[in-house]
Amino acid sequence: MESLAALGLAANILQVVDFTANLLSTGKEIYQRGSTVQNSELEVVVKDLTSLNDPLKSWARPNPDALGPLARESQGLEDLALESEKIAQELISMLSAVRLNGEASKYRSFLQAVLTAWNRTKIDETTKRLETIRAELQFRILVCMKEENIQALDDATRKVIESVLNSKADLAASLEVHTNELLRQQKISEASASKRHEQLLDMVSGMRIADISPQDVLREIRAKLNYEKKDDRFDDIAEAHRNTFDWILQEDSFKHTSWPDLGKWLQKDTGIYWISGKAGSGKSTLMKFLQEDMRLKEALKLWAGDSTLLVVSFYFWNAGTDLQKSQEGLFRSLLFQALEQEPSLGPVLFPEQYEFGAKWTNFPTFHGLRRGFERLTNRLDGSFKVAMLIDGLDEFDATHVTIAELAEIFMAATQSPHWKTLVSSRPLPAFEAAFAGQPKLRLHELTHKDITAYVDDKLSGHPRITELAIDDSAGTKALIAEIVNSASGVFLWVKLVVRTLLEGLQNYDNLDDLHRRLMVLPRDLEKLFRHMLRNIPTEYKAQSSRMFQILRCNDLHSTIYELSRSSHSGLSPILHQSTSLTALGLFFTELEIDAVLQADIAPLATADRRRRQTEVEGRLRSRCAGLLELRSRKEGRGRTLDGDFEVVYLHKTVAEFLERDDVWSEIEGFTKGKGFDPHVSLLQSLVMRIKCIEVDPPRPHYEHFSEQPLHDLWRLVSTAMDFARFAETSTGTAARKLLDELDKAMSSHFRLVQSTSAEPIWRSDRLTSWCDTYEEDYNRPVPWHDNFLAFTVRHGLTLYVQSKIRQLGKGCIQKEGRPLLDYACRPEPSYGGWSETIRPDIVATLLQNGADPNQKFNCFSPWQNALYTPTRDPVRWVTVLKLLVLHGADPNAFIQGREKLSKRSYRKYRKSSLWLLRDHFDSLLKEDEKLDAPVEELKMEVIGLIRLLEERGAKSEEWHEINGVFKKVSPSGQSTSGGSDPASTQAMKSSSTVKIDIIKRARRLLRRVFKRSA
Repeated sequence: MESLAALGLAANILQVVDFTANLLSTGKEIYQRGSTVQNSELEVVVKDLTSLNDPLKSWARPNPDALGPLARESQGLEDLALESEKIAQELISMLSAVRLNGEASKYRSFLQAVLTAWNRTKIDETTKRLETIRAELQFRILVCMKEENIQALDDATRKVIESVLNSKADLAASLEVHTNELLRQQKISEASASKRHEQLLDMVSGMRIADISPQDVLREIRAKLNYEKKDDRFDDIAEAHRNTFDWILQEDSFKHTSWPDLGKWLQKDTGIYWISGKAGSGKSTLMKFLQEDMRLKEALKLWAGDSTLLVVSFYFWNAGTDLQKSQEGLFRSLLFQALEQEPSLGPVLFPEQYEFGAKWTNFPTFHGLRRGFERLTNRLDGSFKVAMLIDGLDEFDATHVTIAELAEIFMAATQSPHWKTLVSSRPLPAFEAAFAGQPKLRLHELTHKDITAYVDDKLSGHPRITELAIDDSAGTKALIAEIVNSASGVFLWVKLVVRTLLEGLQNYDNLDDLHRRLMVLPRDLEKLFRHMLRNIPTEYKAQSSRMFQILRCNDLHSTIYELSRSSHSGLSPILHQSTSLTALGLFFTELEIDAVLQADIAPLATADRRRRQTEVEGRLRSRCAGLLELRSRKEGRGRTLDGDFEVVYLHKTVAEFLERDDVWSEIEGFTKGKGFDPHVSLLQSLVMRIKCIEVDPPRPHYEHFSEQPLHDLWRLVSTAMDFARFAETSTGTAARKLLDELDKAMSSHFRLVQSTSAEPIWRSDRLTSWCDTYEEDYNRPVPWHDNFLAFTVRHGLTLYVQSKIRQLGKGCIQKEGRPLLDYACRPEPSYGGWSETIRPDIVATLLQNGADPNQKFNCFSPWQNALYTPTRDPVRWVTVLKLLVLHGADPNAFIQGREKLSKRSYRKYRKSSLWLLRDHFDSLLKEDEKLDAPVEELKMEVIGLIRLLEERGAKSEEWHEINGVFKKVSPSGQSTSGGSDPASTQAMKSSSTVKIDIIKRARRLLRRVFKRSA
């Protein structure tokens, strides 16, 4: 068996060479692509490295005496092995030396290594040398087999080898006979490789913390937890009036009442303290007052003692975005605050993110947030104590979790002696039951003195009330007492009534007039709102309606944005952001369209801005009965893009009241039949804001896209495109003049930046339009040369695109770079909701005007990209595919991708269009249950498309990559020996190529056989 020993040695060395070459090939592929890939794709590289490391460790240099007559060959084999091992070890050392930074993937690290340590020439030279080593090894193996005891091998193996050596034509038959044995050996080999793979990952996992700073991981976690409008609700709550609510933290303030002392509870007790109260009684104002009062923190420090104190809070807001009223938003906010105050909790709350191979793409998931919250409540020892302030439990969106279950979450959290929670809500039965036995306070029963102080302070400040008090002091006091007694503890009611009385004083009403004003005002809050709306002067009704509709429309867009963001965590932070309605923005909605088109593209003077802000503030009071108002944001918290005040509801109960169907129907009635559409108004407002915004001067060497000069403008542009699409749907017309003006304004800003920036990128031929300044454009292998028409195509503006083609002619769809049809089929960058802008009407329009579905750009055609991009509306997707086929799309084009086989293993595939359709919809088409109309419609569309493809000669085929070669998959799912790579069908027809393929398969067979024999 001396020959087998030598052959086993050669086979092992050959495996080292092959794996080294494969790793080099992967590096070269990344080098040529010049871009990073998804983190998960590195798993393949890690597996290659694992498989490579084992042969290096396991191949043994045999004793020459044991080889007998083969000793003359063993030295040559060992020399080859040492050279291959040197190359492999250099690769491994290079990979290990690269330092990871932040969220950098291992794949990016490999790219960095290739780019810095190995140039392209060296890769090619090393690959050629490996090919030479491989060829020489194969020759030596054949020599050894020919000269020595080939009869020692089993009959089946000997026949295969003899077929290789003698080039017999029956090689294929020999291989087929041996297939079953090879499959069995392969399963054993794969199981062993999987075990080695796990061991390598464990080893690398222990090294990761040394490579990536924990501070980098923490920074990334906090960035992912943070979200827009997180602090808006807190900012929106009015500050407590002076000298109100002080009593709640005074010592022994409750010694003559049945209410528990909050101050003592903060200092000593645990569990839950519940502040309940009627709507508008000031619960949120009280919670904000407590959070900002140093006495609360001092009391909690006494409770914490030597432990580290964490104080976290959340303010539910039912009229806000999804994250402002959901369990997910609650968890994200609380965990973010905990990490801000105590960074060392990062590995405790999110240990998975500190491990090797941590996934960031979908972080944070809801389940991950829930686990983090459970760890915060259950795994902290006595070294930490946590106090939560949660306002507005009744405003929680109970879509997935009931209010009772929400209450139970806090009850469970406060079972720990290290936790306590102060909550506020309306006195709903679910909370009465959940918090039974817990200390509680009924706020509306305890604010009599505070309301008295507020009314007296507000009215006494007016000179007219002083004059009335001189004539009738008792009557003045009686008026104040009547207001307080009628309030029933509802601060908001008092605020609105006082505002009405102040208007009377401004009109020189006497005490009798003021009493009559008071008597006609309803005591119920909602009835008061209705009374105020109906008393808006008739001449203002239509303008009032427009203002309410514009604010609601803008808020709805923000809600849609938040829902999209929570559904698609990869959503672009640049092109998908909600935009607040500012005072200036509301002013612009009232302009005539000609004024917008004729306005200069220049910053608005500060004096003009302030004058218009004051104008809007006065209009909100007179046209909207004071139910809408202006509010500024604190520095760094939800700052509006043009530094303006934001239009908000007076109180959350106002938003709830206006959402009632009967109320909203009455408001909308004042603009019906008058050609008003809030989407168009908001679009023209955004165009004006873009025209008059001041563009920041270029910052040299900016590192992030958020620092580039047009960053803030992109935010306004994105929102404008959304409203333009909504306007097309609601009005049935294209806003061509407004959109052309937007293009004109952005082009002007772009030229200004180009002329003042020293950055080379702004002067390169890649940036031919302002549309090219989106951050992903900088990494394109071939420039797309975006223009505004392409931008509107990928935003789904069907009517605008059709209008421009009619205006400019068919020639406008021909552009340099990426074809317009490609944008329509795959509106990249495809961040989540981008695929929702795919419109069959745009695709049909472009095809009818000469677009080619098979035109390749960056190696892919619009037809292939359409196959890659299914939408959440599959009927729309299938409609697009059918349009492309009807206009000549290649029926046998294929798509290529990577599919996950197990937790750490992936496989490349290629699928024909027909295979893809059948695979994607197979389960749906076989469904026997009663289906609703849309699914039945989809079934018919899919069947029709499949028949259409079959009529045009489409084949249902799939290929899997096996050992670097694509193999056709048979219907049973097994790879067939006769399969071919669709990309090289013609080449495979030649006899020489067939022989090469046979030899490659024979080589793989030989390696397995010799390894087993050794």
